[in-house]
Amino acid sequence: MIQDHLMAAANLIMSYALLPQVIWGFRHRDGGGPVLTAGLTTFGLLIMATCMFSLEAYWTAGVCSITMMLWSCILWQRLYYKKVG
Repeated sequence: MIQDHLMAAANLIMSYALLPQVIWGFRHRDGGGPVLTAGLTTFGLLIMATCMFSLEAYWTAGVCSITMMLWSCILWQRLYYKKVG
C-alpha cells in the first residue's frame, strides 16, 4: 500500500530532524524541551504506532516507533539531567 510507504517516509524525515537534538542532549547533558511536550508526544506516538500496526501499515508503525523512542530519549534526558544537574 503506497500510503504506508508515504507516511513512513514523512515520519522518517521527522525522526531525522529530531536526531541532532537527542545527540546534543547527551553530549551537553541537558534535556531539551518541556517534560509535558516530550511525555505527551511519546504517548501519542505510541498510540499512533499501535493503530498503524493494527491497520497493517507495518512500515509506518516501525518508523513511528523509532520516532517514539527518540522522543522518549528526550523525555529521559529532561527528567534525568534535571535531577542530576
